[in-house]
Amino acid sequence: MKPLRAPPRRLVALCANVATSTLLLLAVPVAHGGRYELVKGKGVEVCEAYARNLNSFHPSEPMLCDRPVSPRFKDLRKPKWERLDFDRNLELIVTVDKLLRPEYFAKPEMRVPTLRGNVEQDNYKYQLMIIDIDNDGKAEPVLRFVESCWPGNPRSGGAALLVLQQGKNDVDLKKSQLLAEGNLENYDNGIRDVFLHKGKTYFDIWFFRVVNRGQLHVLLTENAETRQICQIKFHPK
Repeated sequence: MKPLRAPPRRLVALCANVATSTLLLLAVPVAHGGRYELVKGKGVEVCEAYARNLNSFHPSEPMLCDRPVSPRFKDLRKPKWERLDFDRNLELIVTVDKLLRPEYFAKPEMRVPTLRGNVEQDNYKYQLMIIDIDNDGKAEPVLRFVESCWPGNPRSGGAALLVLQQGKNDVDLKKSQLLAEGNLENYDNGIRDVFLHKGKTYFDIWFFRVVNRGQLHVLLTENAETRQICQIKFHPK
């Protein structure tokens, strides 16, 4: 029987280096993202589920423009917004802009070219979905106007939700007011979006204060009334 040979020095050194590197990697602290804390709605199923969903993304900053839903949370669903064609819906878009910003244009003839330019530059987004936004058993067309919202933007312009009439050519003011705290012109105080929990429609608003110290409110419209269900605060890392 041949005697066992000692491993080459190079191999011993390599193994030692690998072991040392592994220990160093284990010693390095892992960077964690920020955290959403449920302030109102503890013990409420939709609030607990939505907060866990947001935290599952380990965000380093609050999710402003879009708040995704992880497929891990089977009771939650995020409907898809479809982009609204500007030219085909010009009359509706002008109507919406007059409702949201009635005094914005000193020269009315500048409204359409300015709106078109902002849409082309992706500063303004007009989005549409068909959903039972007020939980009355009937789906409505809902328009979402998003102003100057993209990752890294220190101050987004806000996002509004408006319910349209079934023909999609005008705004249902009564139902839209339920999604706007009674004042459509205040749309720029936060970013609004929609999600579903167990088939029921909710909308949420990231209210601006300091951007990364704002607060997320979850609301439910039902029986022609809107009430707040949850408040969720974001803590930066």
